[in-house]
Amino acid sequence: MKLMIGGKVVTTVALGLAIGFVNVRIVAWLQARTPEDKVGRVMSLAMMGGVIMSPLSLALAGLLVDVGAATPEG
Repeated sequence: MKLMIGGKVVTTVALGLAIGFVNVRIVAWLQARTPEDKVGRVMSLAMMGGVIMSPLSLALAGLLVDVGAATPEG
C-alpha cells in the first residue's frame, strides 16, 4: 500500500511539473503563429477556453466519483 501511494505522489508531481512546461510551449507556439495584430484576440480566446474548461472538468470529475467510476482505491 505504501508503494502505491508513493508512486501516485511521484506521478502527480511529475504531471504538475510537465503541465507548466507544456503550457509555456503552447503559448509560445500560438504567439509565433498568430499575426501580430491578432495576438491579443487569440490569447484571450485561449485563456477563455481554459477558464471555461476548469469548472466543466470539475463537474465531470464529480459525476465520475458519484457513479463510482473514480475511487480512491485506484
